[in-house]
Amino acid sequence: MMSTIDIMRDLEQRRKKIQFMTVVPLILFFGLFFGFFAYSTSPFAPLIMFGVVIGIALAGFKTNKERNEFKRIYKENFVVGALKEILGNVTYDPMHGFSEHDVARTGVIQMGNRFSSEDFIEGYWDGVHFRQSDVVVKRVVRSGKHTHTYIHFSGRLFEFDCPLDGNVSTLLFSKNYQYPGHGLGLRYEKIKMENEAFNKRFKIKAARDIDAFYILTPHMMECVDNILVKAKSVGLHFANNKLYLGINYGGKGAFDANMSRPLVYANEIAKIKADTQVIIDIVKTLKLDQNAREDQIRKHGAVMDPIAQLNQSSSQVGGQMNGQMGNQSQTENTYFNQQPTESKYGFTLKQ
Repeated sequence: MMSTIDIMRDLEQRRKKIQFMTVVPLILFFGLFFGFFAYSTSPFAPLIMFGVVIGIALAGFKTNKERNEFKRIYKENFVVGALKEILGNVTYDPMHGFSEHDVARTGVIQMGNRFSSEDFIEGYWDGVHFRQSDVVVKRVVRSGKHTHTYIHFSGRLFEFDCPLDGNVSTLLFSKNYQYPGHGLGLRYEKIKMENEAFNKRFKIKAARDIDAFYILTPHMMECVDNILVKAKSVGLHFANNKLYLGINYGGKGAFDANMSRPLVYANEIAKIKADTQVIIDIVKTLKLDQNAREDQIRKHGAVMDPIAQLNQSSSQVGGQMNGQMGNQSQTENTYFNQQPTESKYGFTLKQ
């Protein structure tokens, strides 16, 4: 079994080799370009050009193979160990990720016609189940002789368990998020928070406005703000008792080594920990808000969440307006006569 030092030396040698191999196709290309003009009248010119083209293709294939082997060794020897040390017993699959269907149903990303995903991680942190993967979504459009590629998303996609009683669908996108998803395809209301600085950086939509004010606590807004500082753009969707989070970096994925500079063990471990920190930050925020709701219940007894309070207020107003119409009219709408019942995360409504 190789020691850490031996593995680092091996990776560094492979990194230098890949850098050199990356230059070879460029040398062959320029050789083809100048050779075409120098030997264009030679009967062997077509054969020479064909040989150079084949050489470029083989060099590219070999370089890609070496790069994939480098990534495999790096992730198996550094990423796996660091993830288990930080997050505990997690499942990590560096070569696979979310399915296209998984990504589409999050409602965070507008899908295209090109898709790839890798670096799948699944586990629990502080009792909260999560999944994450690097995701790239593109749309390639061909028009005559021209081809245009639009990158819808290139970054990390997360899924956290997030039980929120009564929430239907709440969407949050930074203003520079270019290809936002459509949530659950519902009719959404545009929401403005009391924090004007936050409103300038994010677009908020909700199927019901009360949901947004219930979910986007000061803790959550601060957490999202901190993520945006390190990312190109950010999108969130609260639905189906889940939080779907898309962090669009627009470049290199998480848990990949920087091939342009020498590898230093301490730096690589620090980078992996930084890539993992977003999981911890989100879970801490979710737990903080959950604990605040449970503390409110312990201190004040059967305190309903804002959604239930809204329903109760509507019931009281409806009862006053229809009081002269008799007891029968007051009980026709059973929705407004539901009673609160305690649950793990607050109070929901039942018939």
